[in-house]
Amino acid sequence: MNYEISNLILTLLLFAAVIFDIRRHRIPNVLTFGGMVVGLILNFEQGLIGLAVATIIAGIFWNMRAIGGGDHKLLMAVGAFVGYPMIVRVLIVVALAGGVQAIIWTVVYRIRSTTPISWCQTLKQTAMPYSLAIAAGTFLTLLLTQGSTF
Repeated sequence: MNYEISNLILTLLLFAAVIFDIRRHRIPNVLTFGGMVVGLILNFEQGLIGLAVATIIAGIFWNMRAIGGGDHKLLMAVGAFVGYPMIVRVLIVVALAGGVQAIIWTVVYRIRSTTPISWCQTLKQTAMPYSLAIAAGTFLTLLLTQGSTF
């Protein structure tokens, strides 16, 4: 498989998903399902297993309402691109990036609010765009494992 082309397409997919998620709090199905199809075309055997692993693991977090449906489908698309076993590493790093993002998100909202009550209400009403953590975790994992091919 040509990693440069695959990584370029994955980068564009993640960039577009982050933009949509920040602006509209939604990731279009055209991006996620399209990403799954392209990922499988580029990397069918390993991509199919990666997609299945991402479907199951991210599905658990989606079922617990820890991530949204668009985030779940975006992780499935990433799984189709990176394949198995890379998706396992990606999911671990994405979870760590999500934890860092949640801490930063909480601190920013705490600083911006004037009272503890308004801070808690604002934080509960504001959806954190998890696609940032997905993109950051994916890029970091690929950089650490593929080095200069990314």
